[in-house]
Amino acid sequence: MVHELKHLIAVGRRLALGKSAEESCIEEASAMAAQQLAGLGTELRLVQPYASGCLATPQAFRVVYPEPSSRQEERICTYGYNFLLVWRVAQLMGHDNFWRSWLDGPSTGISNVEAHTGIPFAELMMDWAATLRLDHANAIAGYDYDTFNLRDGTWQALGTSPLESGVSGTARSMAYFTGRGLGGDARITLSVTNGALPHAVVLRLPAVLP
Repeated sequence: MVHELKHLIAVGRRLALGKSAEESCIEEASAMAAQQLAGLGTELRLVQPYASGCLATPQAFRVVYPEPSSRQEERICTYGYNFLLVWRVAQLMGHDNFWRSWLDGPSTGISNVEAHTGIPFAELMMDWAATLRLDHANAIAGYDYDTFNLRDGTWQALGTSPLESGVSGTARSMAYFTGRGLGGDARITLSVTNGALPHAVVLRLPAVLP
């Protein structure tokens, strides 16, 4: 009921103001955030199942699209995986500040997120990518979720691939690679084949993450 009531309030207010409804990938995620704010989310394990597929294979899924995806697995992840994105963004800005002004727009999707944060979406994605990897790992301060723990056994472990020479693959939004250092310098070269501008976060840690 909390989830659907959030939709009614949010969409109704936006339409009353002459604005378009929020894009599906953000609207469903923020309705899950409403459940979390009401104490009816991760505490009852009502979010975790919706994030499992994307957490296991993040490279296989998109995050942003205006309309519901034609792929069932991606539609499911809109609820849970994208919740992890919008919750992190709201946490950075302060939940009271972020959610109170969210309904009024001024736009939708990426533009709306940037308008309410003042931060380029690429930077928010890189922060989120690091948070998914570092949450409650006691490795680098500032990357823990505030009301839940991705390492508490209720969440699907984040899928990673070996970082090796010549490794390649497809990333629909982002992909994770992990390697073990040999005590010397290292160089990582990233290239793409579709002409898009790549973004990367490189974490050098003194020990293997739990």
